[in-house]
Amino acid sequence: MEPTATVPGNEANVEAMASRLNLAKQIFALFGPERAVHLALNAMTFAVLIYAAFQVIRRGAGTGDLGLICGSGGLVGLTSSRLLSMYTDIMNRVFGKL
Repeated sequence: MEPTATVPGNEANVEAMASRLNLAKQIFALFGPERAVHLALNAMTFAVLIYAAFQVIRRGAGTGDLGLICGSGGLVGLTSSRLLSMYTDIMNRVFGKL
């Protein structure tokens, strides 16, 4: 049983929330390919970061390894922030500024 079903006069709020959720689903579907690209880049750069950290532990820190760590760490941060920014923009458009 839905909690909103017991409150009389709440039908307008339920309809408004349903339309907002449908709008959010449409926007998420629209940005699906972009989200997939950012997630794939994030996964690849995280794998490079783990590989570089393993190489540093195994044979010591070289210039190339430190460059891989710094570069991939920055890319992980960049792609993660872009994903979070995308989700924030969608939620602000659907539900308004909170």
